[in-house]
Order: sequence, then structure tokens, then C-alpha cells
Amino acid sequence: MDLSEVKILRLINRLLERLHQADGEKNSSHITLNYIAPGAQYVNHIDTQVFDSAKLQKPPQDNHINQNTTKLPDCLATKEAMLLWQSAMDKGWVDENYQPKLSRTLSALLAYEMAKRLGIKDKWKTFEKLWHRNNMHSDYNTALSQHQSLEFNEKLKKL
Repeated sequence: MDLSEVKILRLINRLLERLHQADGEKNSSHITLNYIAPGAQYVNHIDTQVFDSAKLQKPPQDNHINQNTTKLPDCLATKEAMLLWQSAMDKGWVDENYQPKLSRTLSALLAYEMAKRLGIKDKWKTFEKLWHRNNMHSDYNTALSQHQSLEFNEKLKKL
């Protein structure tokens, strides 16, 4: 292996470390690495990573994953779910850690709509655990009687 190949492998290792630090399960961006030896007639697959490109712009902190990053349950980390999360972030309804920036009642409406679209049967337990809340079903029932909730429900249709 010559010096240029060693440099390339070091760069690839640093890239993979950064991808890992970005907590790859949170976004649907992908990178596939392939190595093609000089004169070779085949491609050797090295790795495929999913990464959050926004987090890659931040410098790593002591080679440890950020402890404030929320770990999503599998049912809320699908490709379809990530599109919903991104839309909710863009609208300012949740932060980068998937925590709501809305009132309890509006958050319950958001949880209900996301669960309905994603086919999550145990919606209240799932979102109560993720958002560290109790009685979200009660919050949802309260929301149904509030005028602001009717307006928010119209916005949810565009999520």
C-alpha cells in the first residue's frame, strides 16, 4: 500500500467516526464507500452509513456521542417518520432532539397525527416515553374542545 492509499484510508476512517458521532439513525442521507484497486475489474464494498449532515458541521466533542441526543424508538425512526419529523422541525413544532415546542394539548394532537400516519397502535405510551410526559390521552381529549386546536389540526394536514 503506497502513501496516498494510507492517507485515503485515514480520511475514510475519520469520516466514518464523524458519521458515527452524528448518530446515523436520525436522517435519511446515505453515503456508500467503495474501494476500487488500481487496475481492478471489481468494486469492493467498504461501508454504507446513514448520517445527519447538519450534525457533521459541528466539531466532535471528545470523540463521544452527544449525550443530549434523543434516541428514537424504531417506529419513529423510519424513513417516513423522519420526513414527518423534519417537517415538524421546519415548522418549529419540535426541536432537534424531537422534543415538542408546543403546548401539551397541541403536542398531543401532533403525536396523534404522527401515530395515525405511521400506523403506531400504542401511540400514547410511545410519545409519553419519548417526550417524558404523562396523560397525553387526556391532553388530546382536552385539545379536541379548544378553538386553537381546530386551527392546528388544519396545519397538521399539511405536515
